[in-house]
Amino acid sequence: MKTLRQEILSRNHVEKVITRLGLEKQNPDPLSHEELVQEILVDISLEIYRTDSFRISYSGKDPYKVRD
Repeated sequence: MKTLRQEILSRNHVEKVITRLGLEKQNPDPLSHEELVQEILVDISLEIYRTDSFRISYSGKDPYKVRD
């Protein structure tokens, strides 16, 4: 499960999520992109239960962004 945690919380994975959800369109500035990646990494929670289940959650300050 450590590998799963590393994969989910990897920069590469987070950047794929940003691209998939179109979040980079809201932050065209490269510095803002870096801040967005770091913010998402901080806001992701991963809980591992035993060896066969896990829960990923995301919490943020803006309820509309988190919901979408």
